Amino acid sequence: MEVNKEEAIRCRDLGATALRNGQNARAVKMFAKSLQLYPLPGVKALLGQAEKKLELETRGSTGGEPSFNGATNYQNNNSTQNNNTNISGTTRSASSVSTGESGRAYTEDQVQIVQKVLKAKEGGRGAHYRVLGIEQNSDEAQIKKAYRKLALKL
Repeated sequence: MEVNKEEAIRCRDLGATALRNGQNARAVKMFAKSLQLYPLPGVKALLGQAEKKLELETRGSTGGEPSFNGATNYQNNNSTQNNNTNISGTTRSASSVSTGESGRAYTEDQVQIVQKVLKAKEGGRGAHYRVLGIEQNSDEAQIKKAYRKLALKL
């Protein structure tokens, strides 16, 4: 309902502040309330991030399975944000996914590509060719093709 939009914005902002301050349970509660009041863009993603941090926090403190104390997951199972399915529709195993500082999940392939890019950049002159894995005398079409191929991997 449009009437609840301002209250949903307020809950979203309170949840974001709680998430920044490490109050993950409160953040989950505020984001869930915001979604109940009005479906603001981006709140589902914030809720997922807060739930993930709460899960990691709970696992770290109890050593067992997390309990969300009644928090409800509002994400659609058919969402494009599903972290277990890649573009081709095949599923990845949970062991091949690592989490970065931001809480985002990265595959082993993505981590290796980033390490390769960072290593190639150290070489100085011609680093962009090494990053793309092409010869220095490559034409524009080959450069574009290599760039798109690398971008799709990430």
